[in-house]
Amino acid sequence: MLTVGLGLSLPASPLLAASSSFEDYRQECLQRVKKQGLADDVGRDLCNCTIDEFKKKYSLQDFQKLIQKSKGNKASAKSLATVGEVCFEKVLYE
Repeated sequence: MLTVGLGLSLPASPLLAASSSFEDYRQECLQRVKKQGLADDVGRDLCNCTIDEFKKKYSLQDFQKLIQKSKGNKASAKSLATVGEVCFEKVLYE
């Protein structure tokens, strides 16, 4: 799980391990932010931002490899968390 500002957690390694596509990630993210009480529009913007940033940085294959690698590698997990943090700042504070 990626934890970004105010203790908000976005899906990360364990949850994403089952993701076979960016859309799977988006759906997991939407479910997670809804459970955490974010307004639907804010949660949607946050998840869309996150997935858009992942798509800019990684091919689907590279994204899947990074997810797998992040399970035991703190640097890889940090790479994933950084994207969530950027989007959290962008969506909630801009």
